[in-house]
Amino acid sequence: GLGRRRPRPPGPGSFPAVLVVPGSEPAHRTTYDLWCYFFAAHGFAVLSYDKRGVGSSGGRYVRAATTANLDVLASDALAGAQWLRRQPFVDRGRVGLDGGSQTGWVIEIAAAHPPAVRFATLQSAPALAVGRPPSARRKPFGGPIR
Repeated sequence: GLGRRRPRPPGPGSFPAVLVVPGSEPAHRTTYDLWCYFFAAHGFAVLSYDKRGVGSSGGRYVRAATTANLDVLASDALAGAQWLRRQPFVDRGRVGLDGGSQTGWVIEIAAAHPPAVRFATLQSAPALAVGRPPSARRKPFGGPIR
């Protein structure tokens, strides 16, 4: 299982909800508290969790952005979205995902499974395809990044 944290606005609900999905770092459920409390202050129920293999979450932490690892991380995010949909204080039709960095790939994979995921917000996201070597990266106007 995944260790989790669940801030939410006051009152009985029915609230829109957002799952804050960890990026490539070995993130704990408190790593993204700023975003969690931002969303809660704006009327969202929020779920944040320890990334796989970190804190009280099971499994093994893997930093690599391989297709296999991204699929595993997307299944974690999808499980979180489905958990949110089962909560009595959540509006089942307004559950989404938020994150940045490696999460750009993870959210895209998980968001392909409606109705569990109805929206996605990306704070920053990868601009390259999975598995594309760093040598393929370019500066603006065509020069390689060194």
